[in-house]
This record gives sequence, C-alpha cells and structure tokens, in this order.
Amino acid sequence: AREVDIRSEVSGKIVKLDFEEGDVFKNGETLCLIDKEKPELQLKEAEAAAGGMAAKLALLQRGLRTEEVDKARIFVNELKEKRDLAKIEYDRAKDLLSRGVISKSAYDTAETALRVAQEQMRSAGREYEIAKEGYRKEEIKEAEEALKGAEAKIQQIQRDIKNSNIISPVAGVVTKKLAEQGEYIPVGGLIATVTDLDFVWLKIFISEEEYGKVKLGEKVKIKVDSYPDRVFQGKIIFISSEAEFTPKNIQTKEDRVKLVYAIKVGINNKEKIFKLGMPADAVIEDKK
Repeated sequence: AREVDIRSEVSGKIVKLDFEEGDVFKNGETLCLIDKEKPELQLKEAEAAAGGMAAKLALLQRGLRTEEVDKARIFVNELKEKRDLAKIEYDRAKDLLSRGVISKSAYDTAETALRVAQEQMRSAGREYEIAKEGYRKEEIKEAEEALKGAEAKIQQIQRDIKNSNIISPVAGVVTKKLAEQGEYIPVGGLIATVTDLDFVWLKIFISEEEYGKVKLGEKVKIKVDSYPDRVFQGKIIFISSEAEFTPKNIQTKEDRVKLVYAIKVGINNKEKIFKLGMPADAVIEDKK
C-alpha cells in the first residue's frame, strides 16, 4: 500500500491531536492543529507595516502639493533676505576691522553668520528644487520594492497560519502515530504515517526460468485464506531487473539459496479486503 508521511510545514506547539493508530481519515481531513497565536500576531504587525509603506509610496508617487511647493519657495526667499543682510553686516565688519574700529572676534562673528546664512539658503534651495521636480525615481522604486517585500512577508505568514491546520493528503488509515498533543514540533517534524489502502500491492518472487515470461500490465489471479471461494484480480506494476536470494521467511534452506526476481502486483482494494501484511497466493497466466 502507499504510505504517506505527514510532516509539519511550520514549527510550534501541537494544541490539538486526538487520533490513534488505526483511525481512518478522509482526504483533506484535519489530523492536528499547531498553535498559531504567534503567526497571527506577526500577521497584524506585518499588515500594519505594509499599510505604512503603501501610504509612503502613494505620497511619493503623488508628489508634493502646490501649497507645499509654494511654502518651500517662500522659505527660500526669506533665507535669501537673511543671507543678504548677513552679507551687508559682513562687509561692514570687514571695513571696520581694516580701520581698527572693531575686534577680530566681532569680525569672526559676522563672517560665521554669513556662512550659516549661505548654507541655510543653499539647503532650502535644494529642497525647493526637489519639491518642484517631485521625488526621484530611485526613491519611488525603493519604496515599491519595500512594499513588495512587506506583501511577500504577509503572504508567507498567511501560508504558515493555513499550514498550522495539518491535514491528511490521502484517504487512509493511520499506521504510525509519531507525535503527541502538547509537544513542540519543528519544521519537517513527523506527525503520523497514513496508509492509502484503496490500492495495495502484493510482492511475489519468480525464478530465472519464469522471468522472461512476465510483462508489465499482465493480469494476475490472487487468492487469500480469508476468502477461499473468491478469486481477485491484480496486474503486474513492477518487475525487478536485479536478481536476489529468496527471502529468509521461505521454509527450506534449499529454496532460500535460489536466485529470484521480485514482482509487485497492484490490487484494487476499494472493498478494503486486503490488509497490510496479509499473505496471499498469486497465479500468473503461463504465456508459453
């Protein structure tokens, strides 16, 4: 039968697990739940951050409003007047220093005031030019990339929340229970093995003499002790290309040292008649 290992795609504490070995599950039915309090909190934080980034991007794309541009222009003019006054004071101080009327310290103060006024005007002028031209494409692109990253993070957290609900990907029976409620499970941690019993296979062995007579898809008649009056149908789904010694559970030593080839016979088991490990007899039609 096909066995499927159920692994967790997220890490966390198992908050609900109420199955045992032998329980039957449908495809898509919940096996257990992983605590999702932490990812739900992370989702709220990520959504808030993305909202802020989206607002910033919208502002950059829209550019500054007309009144903001006008305000920047007026500020430049005010600083220009301040610079002009500082230049007049500086020229006056320079003249007075040359005539020995003021001290060097007073002159230095006027010179510093002029430099500060000039730098303030230059800085305001740059801001005004930016306001007129709008934000640079590089700034907008950077904001767009930041928003994409935030949205990708949201999608990942949403997947983690969804994957906290661990389901069976097949209809089958739990043949191995590998975790308990309350345990911490890491990413990739095994929770259970579910075996799909709708389609099972029987492993048989044939001798070298018979090896050339069988082919894939060939029909096989199968009988089991539990149903002595019924003959079931199967077909060959695998033929080994390598010889091996007869399995050790064969009764006589003479048979155990013979070389044989393994064959798998697929059987439709919708009636759930065949169980794991059940012995059976198989008859392949002789094609000679």
